[in-house]
Amino acid sequence: MPDRSSGAAEAPFALLVEPNARQQILDAGAWLSALNPEAVRNFSEAMDAALPALCSDLAVAFAEGTLLPRPHEQASLVYSRPVYEKIVTAGNKAGRRRGGGGANTWRVYYDLADTDGDNRPDTVRVLAVHHAAARPLSLEDEA
Repeated sequence: MPDRSSGAAEAPFALLVEPNARQQILDAGAWLSALNPEAVRNFSEAMDAALPALCSDLAVAFAEGTLLPRPHEQASLVYSRPVYEKIVTAGNKAGRRRGGGGANTWRVYYDLADTDGDNRPDTVRVLAVHHAAARPLSLEDEA
């Protein structure tokens, strides 16, 4: 989306996937591959689309001063800082559930970081990725 002042496109936020979240993504892929190779492909495609889109959308929201997402209360308590949640649905919503061919919903927890020191967020940092059916984040989880 063009910046109001210059007419240039707003650069998307950088994406950083923390090692713990990267391992959770790998574990999700292994779990899904046991169900159905199509489920792994759907999961990968959904994450590959949703995370860059989140980076672009947040950059535009900050540039325009529009409403930002509300922090996820429980995740913010776990990490002791504002943490947000992005829901990502992988697969065909109308697909069958048996065998992993249907939709899978994932919760991506992220925060916003200022990596260049200008006091403005510029990076989406993915902290955790959980299946929606998994137990919710709790204070006992490693942050």
